[in-house]
Amino acid sequence: MLLVYFCLQSFFWNYTKRYVDTLLLSVTFGLSMSQLIFGAVPETYALAACSIITTYILFWICLQRKKLYFEYWILAGLFSFSVTITNFAQTLICFIALVFYLNRKIRWLTILEYLGVVVSFAFILSIIQKKLFPLARYFFMPSLITTESKHISTLVFEQPLLIAQEVFKSFFLVNFIAPDPFAANDPDFPGFLLLGYFMRPLDYSLIGYAGVILLMCLFSLGFLKNIIHYNIFLVAVCCAVVYNMILHSFFGVTEIFLYSCNVTFPVLLLFFNKSLLKNSYFKIGLVLAITLMTINNFSIIKQIISL
Repeated sequence: MLLVYFCLQSFFWNYTKRYVDTLLLSVTFGLSMSQLIFGAVPETYALAACSIITTYILFWICLQRKKLYFEYWILAGLFSFSVTITNFAQTLICFIALVFYLNRKIRWLTILEYLGVVVSFAFILSIIQKKLFPLARYFFMPSLITTESKHISTLVFEQPLLIAQEVFKSFFLVNFIAPDPFAANDPDFPGFLLLGYFMRPLDYSLIGYAGVILLMCLFSLGFLKNIIHYNIFLVAVCCAVVYNMILHSFFGVTEIFLYSCNVTFPVLLLFFNKSLLKNSYFKIGLVLAITLMTINNFSIIKQIISL
C-alpha cells in the first residue's frame, strides 16, 4: 500500500500543485471503504490501484508536455495488463485520447501498433512466467475464457434499471461510504462468509447518511464544474468510468463491490474540480466529509471483523 500512496501523492501534487489539496484528495482515496478493505487483502488489488494511478500520472505528464513517450506507455500498458486485462482498457482509453489530442498522423496505426506491442510482450512474458511458475496460467488460453465467462450475466437485458442502480450504488456510494454489511455463506467456499451489497437496502447509520449526503453534494458540485470546463483529460476519465460501468453491467454483476476499487481513482478525478478545491468552504466541507466517512467506515469494518 505504500507504493499506492506514493503514486497518489505524485499524481495529486502534479495535478494540483498544492500540498493541502494533495493531502485531502489522497486521504479521501485512502479512507474510502473499498481501499480500506481491499488494500489490506494480500491480493492484486493494491497493484491494480498502482497500475491505474501510474497510467494517469503518465497521461497527465504527456498532456502537459505535449509528447507521447511511446516507450513509457508500453511499460504502463504491460503493468496494467499484467494485473488485469480489464484494467488495461483504462490505459488504452488514455492512450487513445492522448494520440487524438496530439493530433498525430496515422492515429489508428499508432493505436494498433501500441496494442500489438503490448500484447506481444505480454505473450512472451506469460510464457516466461509459466516456465518459472508451472502453476501460472496463460492469459490467452480458451480455458481461462471459459472460467471467466461464468461471471458473465445477461440480467441487464431483463432488468436494466436494477443493474444501473446497483452499478451506481457500488461505484459511487458503497465504494466510498459503506452501509451495514450483509453476510451470506459462500457457495464456492463452504464455511466462509461472502460479504455483498447486491440488491440490498442501503442501511446507513446517522453518521453514514450525513457523510453520504455531504460527499454527494461535493461530488455534484465538482462534476458540474468539470462538465462546464471539460478538457481531454476529463473526457478520458469519464470514458474510463463509463467503460467500467458498462463492463460490470455484464461481468461480476452480483459481486460489483469487489471491482469498485478499480474505479475509486477515476471517480475521484471525475468528481473533484481543482478550482473548487481553492475555496475554503469546499475544503471545510471535504474535511467534514472525510471525518464522517472515516468514522462510518471503521465502524463497518469493526462489524465485519465481528461476523
